[in-house]
Amino acid sequence: MALIRPFQNSDTNRLAVAWREHWQTVGPIVSTTSAQLEQAILDKPFFEFDHMLVIEEEGQLVGFSHLQTDPSDDPPIRARIASFCVGQCADRRASAEALLQASIDLSAEAGIREFEVGTVLGDLSGLVGLEPYSGVIGIPDSDHLMVELLTADGFEPRTPMIAMELDLTSFRAPVDRELLLLRRMATIDERPQQLPTEWRAACAHSHFDITEFVVSNRTGQELASATFYLSDRDALVMDRGLLYLANFDSLSGNPLDVDLAAEVRYAVAGSLPSMVQRRFHTVRAIINSEKPSAPARIDFLTRLGFHHVATGSAYHRTL
Repeated sequence: MALIRPFQNSDTNRLAVAWREHWQTVGPIVSTTSAQLEQAILDKPFFEFDHMLVIEEEGQLVGFSHLQTDPSDDPPIRARIASFCVGQCADRRASAEALLQASIDLSAEAGIREFEVGTVLGDLSGLVGLEPYSGVIGIPDSDHLMVELLTADGFEPRTPMIAMELDLTSFRAPVDRELLLLRRMATIDERPQQLPTEWRAACAHSHFDITEFVVSNRTGQELASATFYLSDRDALVMDRGLLYLANFDSLSGNPLDVDLAAEVRYAVAGSLPSMVQRRFHTVRAIINSEKPSAPARIDFLTRLGFHHVATGSAYHRTL
């Protein structure tokens, strides 16, 4: 018989086993360790022991559900399952269903009214960088068990996200007339960023560094920027050869509703050669496909050599 209980410190090693087994059923082979999960989840100051539920079968931990409340609420009325894994067990579907329901019940008892499953880039979950796509695209569409359970339980997908990747080991900048002109008319400078001053954001970003490339014209006017996340040299969470292209935007007032300005494309394309020289092997871009600029962004990244690797969504339900 399955037992659902709060997390204990002695569970750490089995969390990593459940994580790896869960993702093997989805598709990607991951080698996530207990040390990586500790840094990304358990060591974060906003982690709460009673907000992580684990499920046991025959005395063995086979899965867990990690709950987070929205830091802007006082008292909390919004919560989400930031990570949810069920590994190999006698009846994986039944165990996942029981664990999901226990998470919902715990949240409802605490007065939560708005409930989400899955986190996307910008949610300050602290999970960005954990393989394969934690904290950036919500629940992957390829996680068929979770998608089926959430749909049957009345959850609706929202915030659809797309992950795209570029292999930097064979990257060659495309020939583009507008970009060649900008190369002569503008400069691109790297500006390492400090961690955010807001407490929750600083904690969530503590295991990676943030660097920004800014395109400026000859008068010094800043035109566009591209922001990357890369592993902190002392942290274990992220692959040190992996970059996240977190954002690329115009700084000159262009709303980017339909097209992608040349200076924005240059901020990305012009920054990648320096990343190649620093031995990064992969850059991963995350696109919110609901935004009006998404088609132009996807087209540009595709022409740069990026390819689709995953899609997903956060799921929402009112309790």
